[in-house]
Amino acid sequence: MEALQQYLISCDIGAIATLLASDTLSREEKAVVSIAEKWAKAEFNDILKEESMKTLLSSFIDEDFTNYEEALNKLEKSVSEFLNQQEDEKPILRQLLVILAGITYLHMFAQVNFTGPSSSFKKTTPEIRAKLVSKLDTDGESAYTKLEYPELLLAARILLVDHSPSLSLVKTAPWWKARCCFVHQRIMTGKSASLKEAMTSSYNICKELFGNIPANELPAIDNLSDGQREMGARVHLEEGNVLNYYRSGKKTGEALNMAQIYSGLNVNMTGISGRRTRFQEFDTPQLVLLAESRESKDSKQENKEISKPLEVKNEEQLFLDAPKLVTPVDEKNLHITDQAIILALCNNVKNQNPADGLTTEQMAPYVRRVLVHANNWLVYSQGLLIKSRLENENSKTVERGAMQLQALADQYEADKTDPQIRLRHFFSVTYPSRWELKREVGERFIALGAAATALQIFEELEMWEEMITCYQIMEKVVKAEELIRKRLEEAPKPILWCLLGDIKQDDQYYHKAWEISGKSFARAMRSLGRSSFSRRDFAKSVEYYKEGLAINPLYAASWFNMGCAAMQIQAWDDALNAFSRVVALEPEEGEAWGNMSAVYMTQKKMQEAYKCLQEGLKQKRESWKMWENFLTCCIEIKDFQQALHCYHRLMELKDKYVDISVLHQFVKAVIDEVPDKSGESSSKYQKQVAELFGRVTSQVSTNPELWQLYALFNAGTNNREKELDCLLKVVRYSEIAGWEKDKILFEKVAKANAMLARAYISSDDSKNIYSSKLKIRSTLKKTQDTFGDTEAHKNLVITLQDLEEKEKLLREKSNPQ
Repeated sequence: MEALQQYLISCDIGAIATLLASDTLSREEKAVVSIAEKWAKAEFNDILKEESMKTLLSSFIDEDFTNYEEALNKLEKSVSEFLNQQEDEKPILRQLLVILAGITYLHMFAQVNFTGPSSSFKKTTPEIRAKLVSKLDTDGESAYTKLEYPELLLAARILLVDHSPSLSLVKTAPWWKARCCFVHQRIMTGKSASLKEAMTSSYNICKELFGNIPANELPAIDNLSDGQREMGARVHLEEGNVLNYYRSGKKTGEALNMAQIYSGLNVNMTGISGRRTRFQEFDTPQLVLLAESRESKDSKQENKEISKPLEVKNEEQLFLDAPKLVTPVDEKNLHITDQAIILALCNNVKNQNPADGLTTEQMAPYVRRVLVHANNWLVYSQGLLIKSRLENENSKTVERGAMQLQALADQYEADKTDPQIRLRHFFSVTYPSRWELKREVGERFIALGAAATALQIFEELEMWEEMITCYQIMEKVVKAEELIRKRLEEAPKPILWCLLGDIKQDDQYYHKAWEISGKSFARAMRSLGRSSFSRRDFAKSVEYYKEGLAINPLYAASWFNMGCAAMQIQAWDDALNAFSRVVALEPEEGEAWGNMSAVYMTQKKMQEAYKCLQEGLKQKRESWKMWENFLTCCIEIKDFQQALHCYHRLMELKDKYVDISVLHQFVKAVIDEVPDKSGESSSKYQKQVAELFGRVTSQVSTNPELWQLYALFNAGTNNREKELDCLLKVVRYSEIAGWEKDKILFEKVAKANAMLARAYISSDDSKNIYSSKLKIRSTLKKTQDTFGDTEAHKNLVITLQDLEEKEKLLREKSNPQ
């Protein structure tokens, strides 16, 4: 029966049929395998007519759900009794029957809500359906209100999730639990922390069982059978899809890398000369993904299947559907799992890079490679969907992308492909639900300026938030308010009160939503937190955000706002906790790393701030503010090497950047031989500091403070000639317009002249001394009337006397009597 578990995971009809024909199975085992075959063929109604299923599911099969609570309780009780029967010699068969019942309901639910076509399953009344949908709410988040047959998912949860601990003999039970939870997550309007936690723990168990070869023993994968490698690839692929859904970019990459290793997929991005547009007359480099699957016994058989979805090819457009390469690439067929891995890698490129044209260009080769061969209906549909999204980013292909998206939305009913083919790789990709596809069509209409058409789509879907957006675009806010108030009279749901609060900008409606939800609707608290933040009532904002995020902590944007509010009221511990949550959810959020470092710097925890800024600058390399903070941290912890790099980076980001205090720290470190971070003398940075001064003074040549500091550096490093040159420039650039009449400016000029004179006196250069004497006489003459009685003027007179005395001594020395 272990082989059957593997075949169920991969939905391998051929392998199940072969197992059923085997003579080694007992009568009871054949009965279970027979049900498995019907499941793989999507013969769900026939499965529910089986006597074993009637025994297991009791009256749930024929339930009209008038009393839905009682029906669900009966199913729970029936499953428990079925699993706890003691007289059975083969309890694994009972556990497999529970799995088969659960995955039957799960696939039935996926068919009617995700892949199509619609089904003739018995429907409940709209009122009862609404109550069943509410049973799927979790962590203060709601399930989509118009999903079909919610009782199917509720039944699947009872069988696969709630009773998962009782299915210990079925190794793949945690895998099906994770799959069921992910389907549940995908019908929610927001992300659920409890579902994420359930999936994480389940996939960890699955990896131990099916994909547990350590990184340092990866060559051992070559010794695994094709089936074992397929299971390892699938578990890492599905985990990668879940992580990608929750935007865990780094972990997603690690999971997909392991999926590639188990599968044996070889992927390489390269450039080949070719033409991208129809009328292009010269070749340019084109990004191409080279991919090749590992040869296996089942390769040819696996890739036979295809019922190809409609691909829109508008050949009249400027851009070709795919680049025309000078040297054609031999693009061999890929395993279906490998195609799914490539699409997952494509989505990860999107999540780890900014939304710009370059990211689109990086993603396109992945999609083109998958669409070369149509091996599976759903995997191919996923490729077409990503392609349509990419084409939407280019004004030249936006029409073709919109037509493709509409074709995908229509194929739910229009396409005659059998349900078994549509469902075969349902868990290998993250193909959206019917309503999500239609929502995307509506969003395309908004982008094209057809808000009225989009409004009709959203009204049909009962997506109130999107409808309000359309009314706002159409400048019909009053109409939006009327709509919400009308719906509130029919069904006073918390989300509607929140939307009314959004329209009216009035907190009382958020409080109303919070109260009628029994203080469980997290969105209400998040809205109050945002509203308080906008009014600068930061203490209240933190309080509201805390309450909302305690229910559902997966909202990175809310954690970020809470952290900013906490910083404003100097609640440093709350701020640190908030920003830590942000980077845990979205490690690529550079601003959160930067804010966390700012908190640490306020607390004088420079080492912690240093680490945060290192992470933040990986994402925000153009943020000069973050580089300035990093520079301050480096100086504080005496990492002068990194500090010098920071200063150079700031000069690239800010025109004519000068920070005298930082430059003074560099000079002091070199001259005083201050021990650096590693305990070595900072005199080793003398050459680098000299190069930095050279670069700074070439960009900012008229700053006397800068030249004075440069002179100090040269004096400390015994570069006398350079020192004198710098001091001369201090004098020159101190004499700005109006210095003769401004006391402060005069004092700077006097000080500069005095410093230069002292340097000349110690150099014994009569020519320079004479020059300085003339300069000081001129300065004294110009300022005699205005500043003759000031201390600076008197000191300059003394300096002149010293120059004259030194000049006299030098003259006597050169002309001895």
